[in-house]
Amino acid sequence: MRNGYRVYKRVVFITTIITIFVALLSNKGYGYEFIYFIPIVYLVLFMICKRVHFYSSKYSGLLILNGLMFLKYVIAILATCATQSYTLPSYYAVSVSQSSYHWATFIVMGEEIATFLTIELCADAIYKSKKNQIHVDKKYDRVKMGPVMFLFIIISLICVALMPQYLFGTIGILFSSENQMTQTLETNHVMSMVFGAFKIVFIGLFINKAIVKYQESHKIRYMIFSYLLIAVHCFLNISTSRMNIIIPFFLFVLITPKIYGKAGLWFNTIIGISLSVIIGIVSVYKMPWIFVGNSSPFVAFFSDFSKRLQEYTSNIMPTAMGLQAIEAYKSSIDITTFFKDIFGVMPVISHYINENEMIYTIYNQYALAGINNTQLIPMTISSIAYFTPVCTYLLVIVCTLLLMKLEDKNNYEAKNYINDYLKLYLFFVFASCTFSNVQMLAGRLFTNYIPAMAILYLNQYVGRDTRIVIGKNKVWQK
Repeated sequence: MRNGYRVYKRVVFITTIITIFVALLSNKGYGYEFIYFIPIVYLVLFMICKRVHFYSSKYSGLLILNGLMFLKYVIAILATCATQSYTLPSYYAVSVSQSSYHWATFIVMGEEIATFLTIELCADAIYKSKKNQIHVDKKYDRVKMGPVMFLFIIISLICVALMPQYLFGTIGILFSSENQMTQTLETNHVMSMVFGAFKIVFIGLFINKAIVKYQESHKIRYMIFSYLLIAVHCFLNISTSRMNIIIPFFLFVLITPKIYGKAGLWFNTIIGISLSVIIGIVSVYKMPWIFVGNSSPFVAFFSDFSKRLQEYTSNIMPTAMGLQAIEAYKSSIDITTFFKDIFGVMPVISHYINENEMIYTIYNQYALAGINNTQLIPMTISSIAYFTPVCTYLLVIVCTLLLMKLEDKNNYEAKNYINDYLKLYLFFVFASCTFSNVQMLAGRLFTNYIPAMAILYLNQYVGRDTRIVIGKNKVWQK
């Protein structure tokens, strides 16, 4: 990983220099007068924080966090300045003041400082037992399916046969309105949990089998089969959230280099391009207005997408909007809102929590006049709302520490694709803390990670004397 990380560092350095110049020289819009400070601060921290690089080159979780910070503090800023997309999208119901933009800029700068320094100051203490550990290439084992996993798959297949819309329903976004699809997903938490775990476990079983076969024979057909399976996994996650499409492939890409080598790089590139096309189609579907009244829909698309990128990365604009939202609704938000946001996405329990008292509803009520709940309030703003401005970066720091601690301790007994996928998924959830908020973080854990992890754990420790071998033959053995 170290040679690849050196290339990554060069790319980051050059791109950040370019971003700084573009940000300095471009005609900055209303409220964005200090935007260039964000990539400048990032570059300084990137150059002086040596431990960030040392541990990012060794551990996938920190590498993910490192890459997401680059996306937020450099790429999103470059896109904004290059397209001069400084105005609010038309669907917002309120305007943002200049002072809110300025405060948001300094909050984002403080966030990158807090994240870098948390890693720099705490990584040695957390990773000290593994600092000099040598990582070797991993050879996967066959998955031994016990009665728990076998029963879960049978029940899930029955549910698929009886309620296919909950497995394939997200694909219906191509034929349904966003509001209809949002309602379908929000009112069926249990089915979302079952099918989220099913997609990871069931498809993961076959991907692991293909990888084991490849490691034994090095036949190209097994590699191709594993890529077809991950394509199916991504396809089943098509929805209004493009991250649901990206995450499975992104984690697969992190796993495959040591398995498939250069051939895997080519396949990753091909699928990456294909996914980009799919994401582009979904994006155009969600932005039909670019074809109306624009002389160049191509330019309009990238201008609008750069604004969306600010939203996806919880950058200046949503942070500024969030500041105004919590000021307007401060009497409705307190520490109890924090727990409502966590348990409001937990199956069964969510039905007893008033959605209107959750912070994302409050934010969308302010920003979009309650038309829908598609926008996500940044984690820093949530932290201010829950715990006062003194704790602006508390949640980001806690998530960063949890990421490192989990990566240091999270080792499963079996070596297989499903375990590695779930490890990386867990790391990604906490690494994306600067992009998301409490509700999104908890939702991904409750919907995908915890159910799938529970199945694996029970499979490993219940009925240990009886297994179904997933290999050449599927047989019961004592």
